[in-house]
Amino acid sequence: MLPEYMKIEIHGEKIGSVSPEQNKSRIIIKGQEYCFENAMVLPGLADAHLHFFGIGEAAQMPDFRNCKSEDEVLNALLRKPFQRGDWLVGFGWNQENFTSKKYPHKHIFDKAFPDIPVFLKRIDGHAALLNSYALELLGISESSPSPEGGKIEKDANGELTGILVDTAMDIAINRLPFYSEEQIRNIIGWSQEYLFSLGLTEVIDMDLEPRLIPYFKKFDYDGFLKMRVNAFVKSQNNEHKDSVKSPYFGNNFSIRGLKLYVDGALGSRGAALKSSYADDFGNTGLILMKKEEIVKRINEAISQELAVAVHSIGDKGAEIVLDAFNEVISSNPNAIQKFYEKRRELPLRLEHCQIISSDDFSKFASGLIGASIQPIHYTSDTTNMMAQKRLGETRMKDAYRWKSLKATNAKLLAGSDAPIESPDPFLGIRALTNENRPDEKTTLAEAFDAYTVNIQKSLGNYPARGIIKMGNDADLVIISGSQQVLCTISHGQIVFRNEARK
Repeated sequence: MLPEYMKIEIHGEKIGSVSPEQNKSRIIIKGQEYCFENAMVLPGLADAHLHFFGIGEAAQMPDFRNCKSEDEVLNALLRKPFQRGDWLVGFGWNQENFTSKKYPHKHIFDKAFPDIPVFLKRIDGHAALLNSYALELLGISESSPSPEGGKIEKDANGELTGILVDTAMDIAINRLPFYSEEQIRNIIGWSQEYLFSLGLTEVIDMDLEPRLIPYFKKFDYDGFLKMRVNAFVKSQNNEHKDSVKSPYFGNNFSIRGLKLYVDGALGSRGAALKSSYADDFGNTGLILMKKEEIVKRINEAISQELAVAVHSIGDKGAEIVLDAFNEVISSNPNAIQKFYEKRRELPLRLEHCQIISSDDFSKFASGLIGASIQPIHYTSDTTNMMAQKRLGETRMKDAYRWKSLKATNAKLLAGSDAPIESPDPFLGIRALTNENRPDEKTTLAEAFDAYTVNIQKSLGNYPARGIIKMGNDADLVIISGSQQVLCTISHGQIVFRNEARK
């Protein structure tokens, strides 16, 4: 639905009444009226794919996103060092923003930190830079082979560069010291306050680490967690086995399913393509999980009433996952139907849907597959010409095909992939309706639906959420004509109000 001028009375956590207004919106809570001139109301916005803990975590770290060289990355780290135990960690560098366009090298970090381990993630989360001391602690040497689905980068002389890609990063990630409960609470608190300020009232948290689950449950139980957080738990290496055996539904925290990966990311050339990268002949990316294993994992999950979301960036990755989805749907129809009838949720989700060949679009026909998109990726990937360089002109026609996806029976779900991108939903809405893509842009109403009703349907929350009517959950956002968030309401309470516009 499009934003409208409304008068809404809220009774407890529900919408008590709705009526039209003229040139303003009025919200009445416990007898107190809040009037917003020239402002309209929407259902609370949702994000179909972000990393909730990662948003608050990244905010504590040095900001590398605007760095133009590895020297600037080093200087940012020196200005604002952030540690996990005795490790220096950071997030957000992007060699596409460097003048050299080359990956950073461990050499300058070795000089600055000869006896402190350093671990700095790339902006897409699919590559990391480590210094020599960190590599030594991890037992990684020039003779170390790259793990399946990953890469330990070496230069022409066989020397380690410090770059680990995809599964190779796990060697380091599994050794990083974890946070204290106080740190975790602060990170979660920062994330929810920031997201409320953007008009978001519900999120789907992708790839949640199992060791964070007890903290989310605790903070949900004691009332600290106010954002509705629906988790898909990290499962690539069966990390979930001991902690997730069925869905979980708390007050605001729920576990909906499991997260898998079929490939890597475009920026680090790990996305699985059907033919070589345009700027790296012979490299077709990484396949992190074969179709047979995906089918097996889905069947196991569905038997436990857990949905499955699979990361796919490249066209080869999409082909593998969609074939796996359809094999499960055709070979195990009773289990899939039972899941859908009981939960009213989508059992299967293709995450990112970034590059999909035309001949694979028919594989969405079942209506049981969510097409989870991050429109803001189009903006960032094409502004710096990264996508064009990786794919070439012809294959770019298969990328970011939102209108084409909607024309299939796919359920279009929009998100941000924050903190990789900004979680501001209005940036995504502008990308979806971008006039530069006349063949693939959506209407404004379709864009808002992708952030509201479509997501709520995918979670089985519709019609209680996603539309505004009497009796529905009082999750609302009030916006100005320029799409500035003026007020966010969750569970019938104001959780954010723009102080400058009171």
